[in-house]
Parts: sequence; structure tokens; C-alpha cells
Amino acid sequence: MERIGDVPARDFGQDKHDGTDRLLVALHGWSHSQSDPGLQAATRAAYRSQRELLAGMARRWQAAGTLDPGADPEGVAQLLQSVILGFAAQRALAGDADVQAHASALQALTPDQRPRRPQDDRDEPATPTHHQPA
Repeated sequence: MERIGDVPARDFGQDKHDGTDRLLVALHGWSHSQSDPGLQAATRAAYRSQRELLAGMARRWQAAGTLDPGADPEGVAQLLQSVILGFAAQRALAGDADVQAHASALQALTPDQRPRRPQDDRDEPATPTHHQPA
């Protein structure tokens, strides 16, 4: 079954052509698109298309029972696109971003995606009980 945190991490963000890392070059394009109306329109269209693809993925997750059927696919797509764009910015600005660390963190944030552990089956209160000293 497809899981939300499963991503093809191999070579993500390492797309190089003639020694140039295109993920880093993308940041220059983002900046330039703010002052070039033609590039801005093309960039916006490309990111709208990406978001449509991500919304379709969210719908497939819903159909497979992986994602809450009440979740808004367009909202999920916006969130995923923010993570993708943030990954690119982090890698360019901070000098590193680990794809597998991102995937693992996403799995941790989606508890229904984690493998069940024996302690998950114990009957424990949903919220911790705090005792007041007597």
C-alpha cells in the first residue's frame, strides 16, 4: 500500500546537467520571475500544474484509504508544495537538506502511517493524567 511518507528519495535534488545543480538554479529563476512578467506567468502556470498533480495524488491516497477522506486535496497539495519549495530553499540557503530526513519526519507527523508498536495497543488515556499533590 502506498504510504504518505514514501518518496523516491534517490537523486532528489541532485539533478545536475553539465555540473550545474538545477535545484539551486531554480532559486535564481524564482527571483527573476518577480521582475519578468512572461517568466512570472510561466512559473505560476508550472507551479499550478504541480499543485494539480499533488492534489491528484492526495485523491489517490484518499481512495486507497491512506489519507483521511475528509481532507481537502487542494489544501494537502498546497502543503506538499510548500514542503517541496521549502526543501529547495533550505538546500540552497542553508547548504543542505536531507530527503530521507524529510520523509521520516513526514511519517512521524502522520501517525496512522507508522508501523504499529506493541505499546500502541495498550489501553492508555488519550491525554495524560496530571495529579495534583495533596
